[in-house]
Amino acid sequence: MYILCSKVNTYDLIDFHCQYSSDHLLFKEGRSLMGEGVFLSYEIEDAKKLNRLKKVHYVECSGPSLVSQDFKEVFKEQEERGEVEFFEVDIRCGGQPVGGFYAINALNKVGCTNMAVSEYSISNFDLNNPQYDFDYQVLYDEIGGLDIAICAEMPRELVVSKTLVDKIKINKIKGFVLYSTLDMTMKNRSIFLNI
Repeated sequence: MYILCSKVNTYDLIDFHCQYSSDHLLFKEGRSLMGEGVFLSYEIEDAKKLNRLKKVHYVECSGPSLVSQDFKEVFKEQEERGEVEFFEVDIRCGGQPVGGFYAINALNKVGCTNMAVSEYSISNFDLNNPQYDFDYQVLYDEIGGLDIAICAEMPRELVVSKTLVDKIKINKIKGFVLYSTLDMTMKNRSIFLNI
């Protein structure tokens, strides 16, 4: 498994309008949101950021993560199998609609971190729902035959299988760093792929 990350910083490209949108935390639950009237509103500050946005395929921001139309097509089989779903979003730049991006919602939330070898601290006091701060996070090689899931230990992370990584390469979708091991210390132990 690999943590899905954009190669470039996308947090500053787009603003999520939480006051007008459905609760973004729903996208961290690992369940279907179809039929719930999901509405998501985003704003792009200027044409320069819009041009930068058009060059990326995966957008991490304060709201649900977005994928480009091309990247969405990579997940067709996983969508048919019920592992992921996509929602059209309302993106505006200078009041004009911007198309071509979808909110991604993984339908499974699973433990994907090998806690025995990872280094972490617990950042809350809820034993039934612990939250972790990882200094060193090591993922399992696979998680129950799934190709995409929300990482239960870090719900803001989407993890993908080697099968999906191969599909990304075949479809020539670029601009990703995919971590199987993520080291936030100075020990340089990260293991990753650049695509």
